[in-house]
Amino acid sequence: MNRLILISFLASILPAALGQFECTSDSDCLLAGYHCCKGTIYCCENGYICSGEGSCISYGVIIGPVVGFVVLAIGIGFFIWRRKCRNRNV
Repeated sequence: MNRLILISFLASILPAALGQFECTSDSDCLLAGYHCCKGTIYCCENGYICSGEGSCISYGVIIGPVVGFVVLAIGIGFFIWRRKCRNRNV
């Protein structure tokens, strides 16, 4: 528990110690290929979205479940349609 408190404390004072309180442009990011999460103190790698909670999310995490749901809905619809067609022919 003490380690968690120490890590949280250091994470909160480190940006202030480095003189960076808020990211305002991509040039504020120290590494090339990163973009600024405006209004925060962190940067995300290009191709990732700022989550707003101090982490970065890839586009696949957002798009994957949507595509999966659409494929599942189409599969269930096809299954229901196919079952109705069989019942008509009996």
